[in-house]
Amino acid sequence: MKELARDDPFLMKYLPGNDPPVMKVRHQIFILNSSVNRDLIRNVLIFGEPGTGKTYLAQLISAYSENLESRAKGGGVGDEFFQDKPENFAIIDLAGLPESLIESELFGTVKGAFTGARDFTGLLGDDRYKDILLDEIGELPIGLQPKLLRLLNDRKYRKLGEPLSKEMHTDARFILATNRDLKMKVVEGTFRDDLLWRCAEFVITVPPLRDRPEGILQLAKQICGDILRQQNVVHISDYKTSLSAEDIEFVRRYSWPGNIRQLRHSLVRMFAYGNVSLSECALGLESELISKVDCESESECQIREQVSSLLNCAARERKSVASTPGAFVDTNFSLQARKAVAMWLERESPRPATLEVMFPGAKDANSIRSTVLKWRGNK
Repeated sequence: MKELARDDPFLMKYLPGNDPPVMKVRHQIFILNSSVNRDLIRNVLIFGEPGTGKTYLAQLISAYSENLESRAKGGGVGDEFFQDKPENFAIIDLAGLPESLIESELFGTVKGAFTGARDFTGLLGDDRYKDILLDEIGELPIGLQPKLLRLLNDRKYRKLGEPLSKEMHTDARFILATNRDLKMKVVEGTFRDDLLWRCAEFVITVPPLRDRPEGILQLAKQICGDILRQQNVVHISDYKTSLSAEDIEFVRRYSWPGNIRQLRHSLVRMFAYGNVSLSECALGLESELISKVDCESESECQIREQVSSLLNCAARERKSVASTPGAFVDTNFSLQARKAVAMWLERESPRPATLEVMFPGAKDANSIRSTVLKWRGNK
Protein backbone atom coordinates (compact mmCIF):
# COMPACT_ATOMS: atom_id res chain seq x y z
CA MET A 1 0.00 0.00 0.00
CA LYS A 2 2.85 2.39 0.77
CA GLU A 3 4.16 1.86 -2.75
CA LEU A 4 0.73 2.67 -4.21
CA ALA A 5 0.51 5.87 -2.19
CA ARG A 6 4.06 6.84 -3.15
CA ASP A 7 3.37 6.37 -6.84
CA ASP A 8 -0.13 7.87 -7.00
CA PRO A 9 0.15 10.74 -9.52
CA PHE A 10 -2.52 12.88 -7.87
CA LEU A 11 -0.94 12.72 -4.41
CA MET A 12 2.58 13.17 -5.80
CA LYS A 13 1.50 16.32 -7.65
CA TYR A 14 -0.35 18.01 -4.81
CA LEU A 15 1.77 16.77 -1.89
CA PRO A 16 5.26 16.57 -3.43
CA GLY A 17 8.48 15.37 -1.88
CA ASN A 18 10.06 12.13 -0.67
CA ASP A 19 10.89 13.23 2.86
CA PRO A 20 9.72 10.51 5.29
CA PRO A 21 7.15 12.74 7.08
CA VAL A 22 5.57 13.72 3.75
CA MET A 23 5.54 10.13 2.50
CA LYS A 24 3.79 9.14 5.73
CA VAL A 25 1.07 11.78 5.21
CA ARG A 26 0.55 10.67 1.58
CA HIS A 27 0.20 7.09 2.80
CA GLN A 28 -2.34 8.16 5.43
CA ILE A 29 -4.43 10.02 2.84
CA PHE A 30 -4.33 6.92 0.63
CA ILE A 31 -5.45 4.73 3.55
CA LEU A 32 -8.28 7.14 4.46
CA ASN A 33 -9.74 7.08 0.98
CA SER A 34 -9.37 3.41 0.11
CA SER A 35 -12.64 1.74 -0.83
CA VAL A 36 -12.72 -0.20 2.47
CA ASN A 37 -11.82 2.67 4.80
CA ARG A 38 -13.81 5.52 3.23
CA ASP A 39 -16.88 4.49 5.22
CA LEU A 40 -14.96 3.06 8.17
CA ILE A 41 -12.99 6.12 9.29
CA ARG A 42 -15.37 9.01 9.84
CA ASN A 43 -13.35 11.40 12.06
CA VAL A 44 -9.90 12.70 11.11
CA LEU A 45 -7.80 14.95 13.36
CA ILE A 46 -5.07 17.07 11.73
CA PHE A 47 -2.32 18.52 13.93
CA GLY A 48 0.26 21.00 12.72
CA GLU A 49 2.14 24.19 13.50
CA PRO A 50 0.63 27.47 12.25
CA GLY A 51 1.15 27.87 8.52
CA THR A 52 1.87 24.20 7.71
CA GLY A 53 -1.17 23.84 5.45
CA LYS A 54 -3.77 22.04 7.57
CA THR A 55 -6.70 23.46 5.59
CA TYR A 56 -4.95 22.61 2.33
CA LEU A 57 -4.43 19.04 3.53
CA ALA A 58 -8.10 18.72 4.52
CA GLN A 59 -9.12 19.88 1.03
CA LEU A 60 -6.64 17.45 -0.51
CA ILE A 61 -8.17 14.55 1.45
CA SER A 62 -11.59 15.44 0.11
CA ALA A 63 -10.42 16.08 -3.46
CA TYR A 64 -8.50 12.80 -3.55
CA SER A 65 -11.63 10.90 -2.54
CA GLU A 66 -13.54 12.49 -5.41
CA ASN A 67 -10.65 11.87 -7.78
CA LEU A 68 -10.52 8.17 -6.90
CA GLU A 69 -14.25 7.83 -7.58
CA SER A 70 -13.78 9.36 -11.01
CA ARG A 71 -10.80 7.15 -11.82
CA ALA A 72 -12.77 4.05 -10.77
CA LYS A 73 -15.32 5.00 -13.43
CA GLY A 74 -12.65 5.34 -16.10
CA GLY A 75 -11.79 9.02 -15.69
CA GLY A 76 -8.28 10.45 -15.70
CA VAL A 77 -6.23 11.86 -12.85
CA GLY A 78 -7.14 15.40 -13.93
CA ASP A 79 -6.56 18.81 -12.33
CA GLU A 80 -10.21 19.75 -12.19
CA PHE A 81 -10.58 18.25 -8.72
CA PHE A 82 -8.16 20.61 -7.04
CA GLN A 83 -8.03 23.95 -8.79
CA ASP A 84 -10.33 25.40 -6.13
CA LYS A 85 -12.07 24.16 -3.00
CA PRO A 86 -13.69 20.78 -3.79
CA GLU A 87 -17.46 21.03 -4.31
CA ASN A 88 -18.14 18.32 -1.74
CA PHE A 89 -16.11 20.08 0.96
CA ALA A 90 -17.19 22.69 3.54
CA ILE A 91 -15.34 24.63 6.25
CA ILE A 92 -16.42 26.15 9.55
CA ASP A 93 -13.85 28.40 11.23
CA LEU A 94 -14.57 27.78 14.91
CA ALA A 95 -12.19 30.49 16.08
CA GLY A 96 -13.86 33.18 13.98
CA LEU A 97 -17.53 32.61 14.89
CA PRO A 98 -19.54 33.19 18.08
CA GLU A 99 -20.99 30.10 19.78
CA SER A 100 -24.56 30.71 18.60
CA LEU A 101 -23.50 31.13 14.98
CA ILE A 102 -21.33 27.98 15.02
CA GLU A 103 -24.36 25.98 16.17
CA SER A 104 -26.76 27.39 13.58
CA GLU A 105 -24.27 27.13 10.71
CA LEU A 106 -23.52 23.50 11.50
CA PHE A 107 -26.87 22.11 12.69
CA GLY A 108 -29.33 24.50 11.05
CA THR A 109 -32.32 26.30 12.61
CA VAL A 110 -36.10 26.28 12.54
CA LYS A 111 -38.13 29.46 12.38
CA GLY A 112 -38.71 30.89 15.84
CA ALA A 113 -35.86 29.03 17.54
CA PHE A 114 -34.62 32.44 18.70
CA THR A 115 -35.28 36.05 17.85
CA GLY A 116 -34.89 36.50 14.11
CA ALA A 117 -34.33 32.79 13.43
CA ARG A 118 -35.47 31.44 10.07
CA ASP A 119 -35.66 27.99 8.57
CA PHE A 120 -32.08 27.15 7.66
CA THR A 121 -30.70 23.77 6.58
CA GLY A 122 -27.16 24.05 7.97
CA LEU A 123 -24.11 22.27 6.62
CA LEU A 124 -25.12 18.90 8.04
CA GLY A 125 -28.38 18.94 6.16
CA ASP A 126 -26.78 19.76 2.82
CA ASP A 127 -26.19 16.49 0.97
CA ARG A 128 -23.54 18.08 -1.24
CA TYR A 129 -20.99 18.03 1.57
CA LYS A 130 -19.28 14.70 2.08
CA ASP A 131 -16.40 16.21 4.07
CA ILE A 132 -16.73 19.00 6.64
CA LEU A 133 -13.67 20.69 8.14
CA LEU A 134 -14.07 22.01 11.68
CA ASP A 135 -11.07 24.33 11.70
CA GLU A 136 -9.42 25.34 15.00
CA ILE A 137 -11.24 22.58 16.92
CA GLY A 138 -9.27 23.55 20.03
CA GLU A 139 -11.26 26.81 20.18
CA LEU A 140 -14.68 25.13 20.27
CA PRO A 141 -16.66 26.59 23.21
CA ILE A 142 -17.06 24.13 26.08
CA GLY A 143 -20.85 24.48 25.89
CA LEU A 144 -20.95 23.04 22.37
CA GLN A 145 -18.59 20.15 23.03
CA PRO A 146 -21.27 17.67 24.25
CA LYS A 147 -23.25 18.23 21.03
CA LEU A 148 -20.19 17.69 18.89
CA LEU A 149 -19.30 14.55 20.85
CA ARG A 150 -22.74 13.07 20.09
CA LEU A 151 -22.42 14.07 16.45
CA LEU A 152 -19.02 12.40 16.08
CA ASN A 153 -20.15 9.34 18.03
CA ASP A 154 -23.56 8.65 16.55
CA ARG A 155 -23.73 10.95 13.49
CA LYS A 156 -26.98 12.34 14.94
CA TYR A 157 -28.01 15.96 15.45
CA ARG A 158 -31.00 18.28 15.74
CA LYS A 159 -31.62 21.69 14.26
CA LEU A 160 -31.81 24.53 16.77
CA GLY A 161 -35.42 24.66 17.91
CA GLU A 162 -36.34 21.11 16.85
CA PRO A 163 -37.82 18.69 19.44
CA LEU A 164 -35.96 15.54 20.52
CA SER A 165 -38.20 13.43 18.30
CA LYS A 166 -36.82 15.07 15.16
CA GLU A 167 -33.24 13.90 15.26
CA MET A 168 -31.48 13.64 11.93
CA HIS A 169 -28.52 11.63 10.66
CA THR A 170 -25.49 12.69 8.63
CA ASP A 171 -23.11 10.63 6.51
CA ALA A 172 -20.51 13.39 6.34
CA ARG A 173 -16.90 12.69 7.27
CA PHE A 174 -15.50 15.19 9.78
CA ILE A 175 -12.00 16.58 9.53
CA LEU A 176 -10.85 18.51 12.60
CA ALA A 177 -7.76 20.71 12.53
CA THR A 178 -5.76 22.48 15.23
CA ASN A 179 -2.33 23.83 16.13
CA ARG A 180 -3.13 23.63 19.85
CA ASP A 181 -2.04 20.97 22.34
CA LEU A 182 -5.42 19.37 23.03
CA LYS A 183 -4.06 17.22 25.84
CA MET A 184 -2.97 20.39 27.61
CA LYS A 185 -6.41 21.91 27.04
CA VAL A 186 -7.92 18.84 28.70
CA VAL A 187 -5.67 19.48 31.73
CA GLU A 188 -6.77 23.13 31.74
CA GLY A 189 -10.41 22.05 31.68
CA THR A 190 -11.24 23.78 28.39
CA PHE A 191 -11.53 20.64 26.26
CA ARG A 192 -13.36 17.42 27.09
CA ASP A 193 -11.25 14.29 27.44
CA ASP A 194 -13.92 12.09 25.80
CA LEU A 195 -14.17 14.51 22.87
CA LEU A 196 -10.40 14.41 22.37
CA TRP A 197 -10.45 10.62 22.08
CA ARG A 198 -13.40 10.71 19.70
CA CYS A 199 -11.66 13.28 17.50
CA ALA A 200 -8.49 11.17 17.45
CA GLU A 201 -9.97 8.26 15.52
CA PHE A 202 -7.37 8.87 12.80
CA VAL A 203 -4.59 11.41 13.39
CA ILE A 204 -2.44 13.11 10.76
CA THR A 205 0.46 15.37 11.76
CA VAL A 206 1.44 17.89 9.09
CA PRO A 207 5.24 18.26 9.03
CA PRO A 208 6.73 21.77 9.22
CA LEU A 209 8.81 22.92 6.28
CA ARG A 210 12.05 22.37 8.18
CA ASP A 211 11.27 18.64 8.10
CA ARG A 212 10.69 18.66 4.32
CA PRO A 213 14.13 19.46 2.86
CA GLU A 214 13.74 17.27 -0.23
CA GLY A 215 10.29 18.48 -1.22
CA ILE A 216 10.47 22.15 -0.33
CA LEU A 217 11.94 23.29 -3.66
CA GLN A 218 9.22 21.51 -5.62
CA LEU A 219 6.64 23.04 -3.29
CA ALA A 220 8.12 26.51 -3.83
CA LYS A 221 7.94 26.10 -7.62
CA GLN A 222 4.36 24.90 -7.33
CA ILE A 223 3.43 27.97 -5.29
CA CYS A 224 5.16 30.17 -7.87
CA GLY A 225 2.99 28.73 -10.60
CA ASP A 226 -0.17 29.12 -8.50
CA ILE A 227 0.59 32.78 -7.73
CA LEU A 228 1.28 33.66 -11.33
CA ARG A 229 -1.83 31.86 -12.59
CA GLN A 230 -3.95 33.71 -10.05
CA GLN A 231 -2.49 37.03 -11.16
CA ASN A 232 -2.65 36.08 -14.85
CA VAL A 233 0.96 37.19 -15.39
CA VAL A 234 2.60 33.99 -16.67
CA HIS A 235 3.77 35.61 -19.89
CA ILE A 236 4.54 39.15 -18.65
CA SER A 237 8.28 39.69 -18.94
CA ASP A 238 8.33 42.45 -16.32
CA TYR A 239 7.75 39.85 -13.59
CA LYS A 240 10.43 37.65 -12.15
CA THR A 241 8.93 34.24 -12.93
CA SER A 242 11.61 31.80 -11.85
CA LEU A 243 13.85 31.13 -8.88
CA SER A 244 17.54 32.04 -9.18
CA ALA A 245 20.33 29.74 -7.99
CA GLU A 246 20.62 31.96 -4.91
CA ASP A 247 16.87 31.63 -4.25
CA ILE A 248 17.01 27.85 -4.61
CA GLU A 249 19.88 27.56 -2.15
CA PHE A 250 18.05 29.80 0.31
CA VAL A 251 14.83 27.75 0.04
CA ARG A 252 16.74 24.61 0.97
CA ARG A 253 18.75 25.93 3.93
CA TYR A 254 16.32 28.38 5.60
CA SER A 255 14.24 27.05 8.54
CA TRP A 256 10.95 28.79 7.49
CA PRO A 257 9.54 29.47 10.98
CA GLY A 258 6.28 30.66 9.40
CA ASN A 259 6.10 27.46 7.30
CA ILE A 260 4.15 27.43 4.02
CA ARG A 261 2.38 30.68 4.82
CA GLN A 262 5.71 32.49 5.12
CA LEU A 263 7.03 30.84 1.96
CA ARG A 264 3.99 31.92 -0.03
CA HIS A 265 4.02 35.50 1.29
CA SER A 266 7.74 35.77 0.56
CA LEU A 267 7.23 34.60 -3.02
CA VAL A 268 4.37 37.08 -3.49
CA ARG A 269 6.67 39.88 -2.32
CA MET A 270 9.45 38.71 -4.60
CA PHE A 271 7.15 38.81 -7.63
CA ALA A 272 5.67 42.15 -6.63
CA TYR A 273 9.02 43.92 -6.21
CA GLY A 274 10.68 42.13 -9.11
CA ASN A 275 14.24 43.14 -8.23
CA VAL A 276 14.77 41.55 -4.82
CA SER A 277 15.86 38.08 -3.76
CA LEU A 278 13.69 35.55 -1.99
CA SER A 279 15.98 35.71 1.05
CA GLU A 280 15.40 39.47 1.41
CA CYS A 281 11.63 38.92 1.36
CA ALA A 282 11.60 35.97 3.77
CA LEU A 283 14.00 37.52 6.27
CA GLY A 284 12.13 40.81 6.02
CA LEU A 285 8.91 39.05 6.95
CA GLU A 286 10.61 37.33 9.87
CA SER A 287 12.01 40.58 11.24
CA GLU A 288 8.71 42.43 10.79
CA LEU A 289 6.40 39.83 12.29
CA ILE A 290 7.94 36.90 14.11
CA SER A 291 10.50 38.81 16.13
CA LYS A 292 7.85 41.34 17.18
CA VAL A 293 5.51 38.60 18.32
CA ASP A 294 8.21 36.73 20.20
CA CYS A 295 9.95 39.75 21.67
CA GLU A 296 7.62 42.65 22.43
CA SER A 297 10.52 44.49 24.04
CA GLU A 298 14.21 43.98 24.62
CA SER A 299 13.67 43.60 28.37
CA GLU A 300 10.99 40.95 27.82
CA CYS A 301 13.36 38.99 25.57
CA GLN A 302 16.03 39.10 28.27
CA ILE A 303 13.57 37.89 30.90
CA ARG A 304 12.49 34.99 28.69
CA GLU A 305 16.06 33.94 28.09
CA GLN A 306 16.86 34.05 31.83
CA VAL A 307 13.71 32.13 32.77
CA SER A 308 14.35 29.46 30.12
CA SER A 309 17.97 29.08 31.19
CA LEU A 310 17.11 28.59 34.87
CA LEU A 311 14.21 26.22 34.23
CA ASN A 312 16.06 24.17 31.61
CA CYS A 313 18.98 23.71 34.01
CA ALA A 314 16.67 22.64 36.85
CA ALA A 315 14.76 20.24 34.63
CA ARG A 316 17.94 18.73 33.21
CA GLU A 317 19.51 18.22 36.64
CA ARG A 318 16.15 17.40 38.30
CA LYS A 319 16.61 19.90 41.12
CA SER A 320 14.35 22.38 42.88
CA VAL A 321 14.21 26.00 41.77
CA ALA A 322 11.57 27.22 44.26
CA SER A 323 8.79 25.81 46.39
CA THR A 324 6.13 26.89 43.84
CA PRO A 325 6.03 28.62 40.44
CA GLY A 326 4.78 31.78 42.15
CA ALA A 327 7.71 31.75 44.56
CA PHE A 328 10.10 31.28 41.62
CA VAL A 329 8.77 34.43 39.93
CA ASP A 330 8.55 36.51 43.11
CA THR A 331 12.09 35.58 44.24
CA ASN A 332 13.94 35.98 40.95
CA PHE A 333 11.92 38.29 38.70
CA SER A 334 9.06 40.74 38.36
CA LEU A 335 5.54 39.74 37.34
CA GLN A 336 6.66 40.04 33.69
CA ALA A 337 8.32 36.65 34.09
CA ARG A 338 5.01 34.82 34.57
CA LYS A 339 4.31 34.77 30.84
CA ALA A 340 7.84 33.49 30.18
CA VAL A 341 7.35 30.61 32.64
CA ALA A 342 4.07 29.68 30.94
CA MET A 343 5.74 29.76 27.51
CA TRP A 344 8.57 27.54 28.78
CA LEU A 345 6.07 25.01 30.18
CA GLU A 346 4.15 24.84 26.89
CA ARG A 347 7.30 24.59 24.80
CA GLU A 348 9.24 22.03 26.87
CA SER A 349 6.33 19.95 28.28
CA PRO A 350 8.42 18.47 31.14
CA ARG A 351 7.36 15.20 32.73
CA PRO A 352 5.08 15.47 35.79
CA ALA A 353 7.77 13.95 38.04
CA THR A 354 10.27 16.59 36.86
CA LEU A 355 7.84 19.42 37.59
CA GLU A 356 7.20 18.07 41.08
CA VAL A 357 10.94 17.96 41.80
CA MET A 358 11.39 21.51 40.49
CA PHE A 359 8.52 22.90 42.61
CA PRO A 360 8.28 20.63 45.68
CA GLY A 361 5.93 22.94 47.57
CA ALA A 362 3.14 22.57 45.01
CA LYS A 363 0.40 19.96 45.44
CA ASP A 364 1.21 18.01 42.25
CA ALA A 365 2.14 18.44 38.56
CA ASN A 366 -1.44 19.20 37.52
CA SER A 367 -1.72 22.05 40.01
CA ILE A 368 1.60 23.44 38.74
CA ARG A 369 0.38 23.35 35.13
CA SER A 370 -2.98 24.84 36.06
CA THR A 371 -1.35 27.73 37.94
CA VAL A 372 1.27 28.51 35.32
CA LEU A 373 -0.97 28.29 32.26
CA LYS A 374 -3.22 30.96 33.71
CA TRP A 375 -0.27 33.33 33.36
CA ARG A 376 -0.11 33.15 29.56
CA GLY A 377 -1.99 36.37 29.03
CA ASN A 378 -0.08 38.29 31.73
CA LYS A 379 2.49 40.90 30.84
